[in-house]
Amino acid sequence: AVSEVIGQEIVLYPNPVVSELHINGFEGSNGSISVFNMSGLEVVSMPFVPVVNVRNLAAGNYILKIVNQNVTLNKTFVKR
Repeated sequence: AVSEVIGQEIVLYPNPVVSELHINGFEGSNGSISVFNMSGLEVVSMPFVPVVNVRNLAAGNYILKIVNQNVTLNKTFVKR
């Protein structure tokens, strides 16, 4: 599927992250970002930006969800 190919091109760095998570490979000015903890609780919701401030998140594993038109991408990252 298209989303699988696009998802493979998206890179989150640094991972693990301390303060700023960079999203590389996604060109979507109309997209949105959500971050979910492992309990499924949405902890961040915002319009798409290439650098996300995650400084205030507790240490742990998270899922970054990017939505743009018909494409939804999920990527995991670790917050230190």
